[in-house]
Amino acid sequence: MAKKKWGVVPYRMRNGRVEVLLITTRKENWGLPKGNLVKKLGARRTALLEAYEEAGVLGRLEGHGESFGKGRAGILHFYPMEVEEELARWPEQQKRVRRWVSPAEAQRILKRKAHRKAVARLAA
Repeated sequence: MAKKKWGVVPYRMRNGRVEVLLITTRKENWGLPKGNLVKKLGARRTALLEAYEEAGVLGRLEGHGESFGKGRAGILHFYPMEVEEELARWPEQQKRVRRWVSPAEAQRILKRKAHRKAVARLAA
């Protein structure tokens, strides 16, 4: 059975425009915060936990989350998340770099198709 991964498309409004927060992956690419479903937490709390651990952001999830296809690692699900707080310190800050970009820029630099689809649909 394929693993389920849950994550977020973190976004904020700046000067009337949407910006999306990307983070570096272990392979030095850009990606979105996500992780394996923690059954005892459920999908929503898993997604919020990943946003905190990997990107150091807190916010509010919107909608029910959507599936964006299968990757080698499993089925990817993302929620749009309006960022309410960007922390100065977070668990994976030594492993990750954060970068706010426009959705169009995110489309150009994200390598994984599922991540690009999630940004296109959820940051619109």
